[in-house]
Amino acid sequence: MIQLLSQLPEPQSYNQQKKGWPWTLESQTNHLEASFLPKVSIITPSYNQGQYLEETIRSILLQNYPNLEFIIIDGGSKDESVEVIRKYEKWITHWVSERDKGTYEAMNKGLAQMTGQYWCIVNSDDILMPNAIAQAVDYFRQNPDCQWLTATTHSIDEFSRVKYTFFPEMPQTKVAGLSFLDRCWIRHPATFLSRKTFDTIGFFAPIDILDYDYWIKLELHGLLPAIIQEPLAGLRYHSSCKSIDFEKALLQNIALQKSILNQFFGNNAPAQKQILDKIHQIQVEYYQVIIKRNIFQGNISEARKYWIELFKYQPTLVFKRWFWGLFTRFFTRKVEEKEFNPFLFLRS
Repeated sequence: MIQLLSQLPEPQSYNQQKKGWPWTLESQTNHLEASFLPKVSIITPSYNQGQYLEETIRSILLQNYPNLEFIIIDGGSKDESVEVIRKYEKWITHWVSERDKGTYEAMNKGLAQMTGQYWCIVNSDDILMPNAIAQAVDYFRQNPDCQWLTATTHSIDEFSRVKYTFFPEMPQTKVAGLSFLDRCWIRHPATFLSRKTFDTIGFFAPIDILDYDYWIKLELHGLLPAIIQEPLAGLRYHSSCKSIDFEKALLQNIALQKSILNQFFGNNAPAQKQILDKIHQIQVEYYQVIIKRNIFQGNISEARKYWIELFKYQPTLVFKRWFWGLFTRFFTRKVEEKEFNPFLFLRS
């Protein structure tokens, strides 16, 4: 049985509040020696998340998985990140700290270094839950045809408190026969993939919704994930989390759907209609979000401009009660930030 906890250095600013996983607890493993187990590569892209990075690192190391390849790609952080990495570099397979073009390039640098049979991306503010790697490996070994899997994910705040639990469930309705075109129904830190998926799809695209793009490409190749209804990861939401740029994500989703439409369904009229309907739905949501944000910020004239654009985009909305309810907000100015920032409620 591997025991690593006693070998690791004490956490920075150690105090009595840092108890439990992954501070004073570790995964209990009874695995065979490393040569009998598949290598698992964990890739952690990092940039100025030093306050969370140590927890991320410990949650990965304290998996106590004997054939772990741990890769950290830091984008030249200016905070304490490099200090934290050096503190644990004895147990890190490869790390670098240098300027890059963003998350996608960091992930791709990690993929270029990867030699594992299976891999997972765990951001520098996210964590793995106890025995996550062992559970994933056990599933792959019992289901040799499985090429990737996803699992339940805890959504956690700045203090690692679980705010809610996300259970992956494939949508009953599909868009053009694809479940991921309906919505992104999985979370990346609880998703483990085989080397074959990388050999099939390659590197991540240079966009913010890069993981969503990857899942769609896998489904287009006929590969859907198996589902484990056990929590394997914690996905952290906080004030500096990149996921909160919701407007940009919506616009990129629209562009992605259009690209899929043009590349794969140009001669399929029923599929075209389904994708176009989905694009319209996302576009309307984008207008709603940007109108509410501008009202909240006191930019009423800007909000009115987008409200008129929304009407021009889809005139039939005049028959929708919510459309006129949105109009009354110009006068009442009663808009809460959580109405245009869906990630806000996950923060403390």
